[in-house]
Amino acid sequence: MYGFPVTTYDGKWPQVVGWDSSWASFFSKMLIGALQLDVVTNGPWKELEDIVDQTVKDVIPLLLGFLETGGRSIKPCLIHGDLWEGNIGTDSETGRLYVYDAACYYAHNEMELGMWRINHHNLIVGKYRKEYRKNMEASKPKTQWDDRNRLYSCKAKLLLSASVPKSRFRSQVYEDLSWLVRAYSGEAGEVRAREAFGEDGAADALAAVGWVQVPEQT
Repeated sequence: MYGFPVTTYDGKWPQVVGWDSSWASFFSKMLIGALQLDVVTNGPWKELEDIVDQTVKDVIPLLLGFLETGGRSIKPCLIHGDLWEGNIGTDSETGRLYVYDAACYYAHNEMELGMWRINHHNLIVGKYRKEYRKNMEASKPKTQWDDRNRLYSCKAKLLLSASVPKSRFRSQVYEDLSWLVRAYSGEAGEVRAREAFGEDGAADALAAVGWVQVPEQT
């Protein structure tokens, strides 16, 4: 199960962490919750709300649904939830590392790295993600690791936008989600499936997540 038995906070913001057996469903609700907090601070933005809605409808069922269908699975992991260099310390006497100020919940382990994509964090440097993947193998399909990282970063950026009114994070979320919608909606979703599973496996992978191609209107 994904979630946590009590509400956890990312900074001052409550997270949507009610238990859910589906990672795709859990993340969808968490992303919508983060958007609602951003709207409270920054006001409505129809284009952003629409792109989040389209992401939940078209992108997440494929990008995250592929993780848990067709015999594939991921294990819920307890993550820190707000892991960046400001929440990591070293004991000057023993050299022991400490992490603190957690916003924890059970999640797909790769969710932890979403924050590492944010520009002002030192952990954005690629060597950190590379080192992580030496110790934690990318979930299958591995070809979509960076796309998942892009998606996961949007939850963190929305909460930063809620914390810092009129900041650039809001527009970054819109750009990231627009990119994902272009990459996974309609025929593009079929292309992504073929890239991940090959010509023979793509149809089964798409059927497993309930993907239906909407015919073009004439």
